[in-house]
Amino acid sequence: MTDEVQAEGLDEPDKLPEIPTVTLNGDFFDRVATVPYTQMSLLMAVGQLGEGGDHILIPFVETKLGRAVSEDAEPEDLFSQLLTLENAAFLISHLAGDMRMACTHLGNMAQGPLRPEPARMEYVRRFLLRAQENVSACLAEMDEGGAT
Repeated sequence: MTDEVQAEGLDEPDKLPEIPTVTLNGDFFDRVATVPYTQMSLLMAVGQLGEGGDHILIPFVETKLGRAVSEDAEPEDLFSQLLTLENAAFLISHLAGDMRMACTHLGNMAQGPLRPEPARMEYVRRFLLRAQENVSACLAEMDEGGAT
């Protein structure tokens, strides 16, 4: 079973500002990939600790990131791998750390005369709040379900 969670307000366009069109010099837009979907599906295996040790559950997640090739075409997999659950948590942790670094740099640069476009920053803010909610809920479910 796959749970798809929409970021709060992102499924209701009237709650978010419209992102304006931007013109850039160079090939930025030729190199930008949009990831319209992600999916993690839990897969379980039974393993054994050492020789003759206890049997344990080993959780894996099939992890997919899709990208839009064009507006008309079906998205294609940008990344599709079977990861251990702890490796998926590591990936999320490092992505969050890298995002934090990018936000720190953006904050430092935005102190000058140029500012980021506000509608885009509102999307970033809402996605980050949703990520915070999801990580907190994931930790609570692990604790409540006896997984830790």
